[in-house]
Amino acid sequence: MLDFVIFAFTAVVGLIVILLFCYFSGSNSKAKPVLISAQSTETIPRWNEPPAHEEKGDLEVMMTKYGSLHQFLLHLHDNGRVPVSSFWWGKTHVVTLCSPQAFKESVLFVNRPRELFWGFEPLITKYSIQYANDEDWVQRSKLLFPTLKGEDLKSYFPHFVQIALETEVVWENLSSTEEVLIRKHAFPIAIKGITRSCLGDIFENDDELRRLTDAYHICWRTMEEGAPESGSERERLFLTARGVIEEIIRKIVAARREGKGHQDIPFIDAMLQHYDSDDKITADVISFLVGGFHTSGYMITWLLWYLADNPQSQDRLCAEIVHETSGGRGDALQQYALRTDTYLRQVQDETIRLSTLAPWAARYAAQDVGVVGYKIPRGTPMIHALGVGLKNQVVWGDTVDKWDPDRFDPKGRRGNEFCPFGVHSKRKCPGYQFSYFEVGVIISILLQRFTIVPVPGQDVIQVHGLVTEPRDDIRVYITSRDRGD
Repeated sequence: MLDFVIFAFTAVVGLIVILLFCYFSGSNSKAKPVLISAQSTETIPRWNEPPAHEEKGDLEVMMTKYGSLHQFLLHLHDNGRVPVSSFWWGKTHVVTLCSPQAFKESVLFVNRPRELFWGFEPLITKYSIQYANDEDWVQRSKLLFPTLKGEDLKSYFPHFVQIALETEVVWENLSSTEEVLIRKHAFPIAIKGITRSCLGDIFENDDELRRLTDAYHICWRTMEEGAPESGSERERLFLTARGVIEEIIRKIVAARREGKGHQDIPFIDAMLQHYDSDDKITADVISFLVGGFHTSGYMITWLLWYLADNPQSQDRLCAEIVHETSGGRGDALQQYALRTDTYLRQVQDETIRLSTLAPWAARYAAQDVGVVGYKIPRGTPMIHALGVGLKNQVVWGDTVDKWDPDRFDPKGRRGNEFCPFGVHSKRKCPGYQFSYFEVGVIISILLQRFTIVPVPGQDVIQVHGLVTEPRDDIRVYITSRDRGD
């Protein structure tokens, strides 16, 4: 039973991977939360219900009956009809919010409740920005936020183009009748995109990249399965793998300090210039890798699947790409991938929404606050049920489970109805611009050369675990538009 409890708890906590990519944003230490008001008198639903278990709270019920935190939150919020609810995370009382108005009224809560995020400390360590609040958060986020947007973001463009060209070579050698596993191809793209652009020349060497990737997967599988017992073989393997990751990061840091590498790398260089501890550098690099490997990898996986399953959308997107870029891979493509008024962005947004890519975020306020009429005591962890918001039937109607990029027509504004990277606050994920840009550039190049066709007869089922992933890797055919086959 103890093993199950550890697994169940870790599986829940593991959902923070979507958040870890979204941790570098600016903050305003003077911002004040919504104060309690005379209207904030309603009792939070389920607030007075006792926990299902004295020690484990509602976590065991969550996993055994509903299978994941996201599905449990769908139940608590009745698919969006109940804007506020609550449950027990172990011995901690947690409030969960899902409506656009609830998101709006909690927009200024920026601190994260550490107790909901401690499960990954063995990997990311206590120095990670994931655990930073107040002034520590303000300083680190102000430093790192600019490296993922604006001109610094544009500096990553050549890396993304090169990765797309390398992928082209691989896909050119595929037979039009060969079944291709999307996830198997998407993850190397995502890993190269993050490491080369943000960490440097060391990852031009595929052997070093492979070492990092293999070590990372060992660490991640260990986190999924639960913390290893002291002195066990699992712990030995975990510590060895984490040691490889730390060794590679130290090598990167040493090379940058010695002036090796011909290009500026805003992300890693900002930490080297301003961080007061190598422990913080290592922790934040690992945290960034955790989020990026999975978030971008599964975004590409789901996007390719939805385009394969909806050929009209694929053809429409391909036509737009050719029209806007004239088939080029220079400035026109860069500007196109940065725009927010394109069908490309609509496809990306609908991919994020329909796949429920980002299940939740969490905040707390240092004083009593009121949200949509409910009083929330100070220090209470508040979960933003982002995944429920993405599947909120009150917002999206009866077509909530249907693919429809036109629901994101640029003439309309979604605001707090669509918060896949966190509620629109100062702690919203700044990495969202990096992700949109990376995926936009690479997909735009590949779709001009290849058509993605689904292998018939497969059921693509979402599994809401550490991230929302397909239960089985998705099979497609990749055919060349040049050959016409």
